Amino acid sequence: MTRLSDHAIAILSDARLLEAARYLTGPPISADDLKVVANVRSLAPGTLRANPDLAQRLMETVLLGLDRQRFPWLHDDRAPTDEERRAAILASAAMLASQRVAMDRRNEGKTDQENRVEEALLGQRFAKVQTRTVKHQRRGSAGGRILSRIRPRGPEG
Repeated sequence: MTRLSDHAIAILSDARLLEAARYLTGPPISADDLKVVANVRSLAPGTLRANPDLAQRLMETVLLGLDRQRFPWLHDDRAPTDEERRAAILASAAMLASQRVAMDRRNEGKTDQENRVEEALLGQRFAKVQTRTVKHQRRGSAGGRILSRIRPRGPEG
């Protein structure tokens, strides 16, 4: 674990490894919370590669929050036993898998609800229109039309 700092940019620039790193803390830390606690504006790989200090700050934040129940050997400054290592890997993997399943279920429910609303509106003779960029939400779709996705136009244009 202590070698994580040596590879902070490589770990945090890989979306899957970044997610795994966030689950090393107790409790796991969201990407948004990690940015706030580490006082970092972005987790984008390009930003981290361009600013190695940011990657180090993020990794230090993760290391400070390591779950002492799963990783007791780090607190005791010793090597883990084989049993401790296996238990930590299993617990971390189970937490991550459980969260992914919960997120997939939430997204599935959201998508199902969106599809049912769209079907109901189409049944009421609404017309579906193409995705487009809009400046203001109230200009997104005229009456009697369904605009299921919009691309908001930012303040610059």
